[in-house]
Amino acid sequence: MGLQPGDVVTQINEISLDNLSNGMRALKSAQSGETVSMTVMREDQEETLSFSIPE
Repeated sequence: MGLQPGDVVTQINEISLDNLSNGMRALKSAQSGETVSMTVMREDQEETLSFSIPE
């Protein structure tokens, strides 16, 4: 279903996004062509999404 309005991203590739520096580290670590795992809170439930970084 992908990212939806209201989703709160809590992790990217198992890196917790509890502060700005972790968020920047998670984004910088993603390579083009890589499949990335994203954990979100959606309506009080944790969901895991996957997406590919374009080349």
